[in-house]
This record gives sequence, C-alpha cells and structure tokens, in this order.
Amino acid sequence: MLNDIPEWPAKFGAPSAPCAGLKTATFSAFYARVLAPDRQILPSLVDSSMALIEETVRETGIGPWMKAMRRFDDATHRHCMLVAGITAAFTGHLGLHVLDRHRVIKAALLHDVGKMHVPLAILNKPGPLNAAERAVMQLHPARGHAMLSDHGFSPVTLAVVRSHHELLDGSGYPDGLVEAEISDLVRLTTICDIYAALIERRAYKPPMGFGQAYAILTKMTGRLDPVVVRAFEPVARAFTDHALARLGP
Repeated sequence: MLNDIPEWPAKFGAPSAPCAGLKTATFSAFYARVLAPDRQILPSLVDSSMALIEETVRETGIGPWMKAMRRFDDATHRHCMLVAGITAAFTGHLGLHVLDRHRVIKAALLHDVGKMHVPLAILNKPGPLNAAERAVMQLHPARGHAMLSDHGFSPVTLAVVRSHHELLDGSGYPDGLVEAEISDLVRLTTICDIYAALIERRAYKPPMGFGQAYAILTKMTGRLDPVVVRAFEPVARAFTDHALARLGP
C-alpha cells in the first residue's frame, strides 16, 4: 500500500512495514460499526484495527471530555470520532511511531472540544453562517485550547486543538499562522478534519463522495501541504461511497 503514495512525505520518517496501512474493508467496517446512525458511537465498538482509538480514550483519561462533548452535541462527538478514525488510518499508513500515533489520535478526538462554547443554534444551523455567527464559530479553537491548557495535555494536543484551522498561506484562524509556524502533525490533522467535514452528512448538505471531496483538497494549493495531501489519497479513497451511504441523516 505504501507503494501507492505518489511522493513519500520524508518529514514523517521512513515507513515501517507493520504499520503499512489498513484495508478498504477496515474503513467500511469502521463506518458500519461506529458511525452508522442506528449504532451508538462508543470506543468499545471500534474495530480491532482501530484499537488505538480505544486505547487512547482509556489510557489518557479523556473519556470525560468525550462524554461531555457527546452530551452537548452528538454531531460534534461523531465528527471528532470520524476525524480520529481517519487520523488513525493515515498515521498507520504513513508508518508513524505508535507513540506519535497515540498523541495525534488523542488530539484528533479533542480537536473540537471548544465547540461546547458555541451556541447550538449556530453549530447546527441548516444553512450558511452570517458574518457574526462565523466570528463566534471561529472562536472555538482558542476556546478549546484554553479549556485544556491547565489540565496537563501535551504540546501536540494543544497545538492541534488551537491550530487545526490554520492554513499555510496565513488565511486560517485563530492566529493566522503561516508555513513553518504550523507543525507537521497539525497539517496532517487539518487535512483529516477537512476531509471528514466534506464526507459527513450535515444539516445543510449531503455527504460528498471520494472524488468530489478529494478534489477540493487538491485545489487548496498554497493552503494545505501538497505532499501530505498526495500521501493522503489512498486513505481518502478507502472511505468508499458505499460506506458513506451507511451514515444516514
């Protein structure tokens, strides 16, 4: 599977054979068992190949944070689980060390914790946000960072929570970071987050399939790391239209 990567992102180090990648069937099972609308999204339902997610929740003490997000808004909880699932697959595909995978999966699970400060009327609005609503929404990364900063979370987690909406050209938020100011693991998680948002069903849009969603990533030249986007293609493709159809409203 590693041979499918057009240009290996050397910044992540050499690939390791045991973590070469996950099969399409694994992703389909992840959707069917974890994200299907008639099933509860709990770490115990995660496929054995996604065991890192369960281990991360169990071993790092973030269960209460996940439960709080779910009580506040199930859609946000689902999104964080989806981003964590994609991140688990991508980091495995890249052959990252297991400790790095744990760190970035933990960060992915918590990346939108700050949305608990966003009114539900804005969070789940069935249409485009106006300027004032968008300004409120864009506060969530800084709010999440503030929520976690005094609870012993690692710099990796805090960086992902605060900076997952930053873009390489400085057009992101909340800090307008550029290029080298955005770490590699944040760049990776940002791509997973954007792709998850595109393939999800939302109140204001149906889910996109692979072709349409991945094309959007490739067109974000100058804003996303193109090497990481190319490396992400086999993982993105594995999330099939058939699996997405299982998500429901």
